[in-house]
Amino acid sequence: MKKDKYYYKDGTTSEGAQDSDKVLHREDGPAIECASGDKFWCVNGKCHRMNGPAIEYADGSTEWYLNGKRVLYWSARRNQFELPHSDDAIDKEHAQLILASVGIADDLEGHSDGDK
Repeated sequence: MKKDKYYYKDGTTSEGAQDSDKVLHREDGPAIECASGDKFWCVNGKCHRMNGPAIEYADGSTEWYLNGKRVLYWSARRNQFELPHSDDAIDKEHAQLILASVGIADDLEGHSDGDK
């Protein structure tokens, strides 16, 4: 049975359980790889990724974070982009503008505007 895998700033890893005394950190891939298929990119203990979503869920949903702050969410279930703290949908063009405004480079390939 596959276990969750954690990567730490000191270069060590653990499987199964996260070591809460260590800082999650990985620059060449996700810092957390869950057995469920979920992936979390972390730098210095915060969700962060400059070239794509910082969280990729197994169901296809994704979240973009910059220095621990949520910037954008893609709901696979609702097939729409959403702003933080809101269920209001925005179109792909505006989602790209939001990411570009904070310096995240992502063409949002594989994401659509649903029925809009």
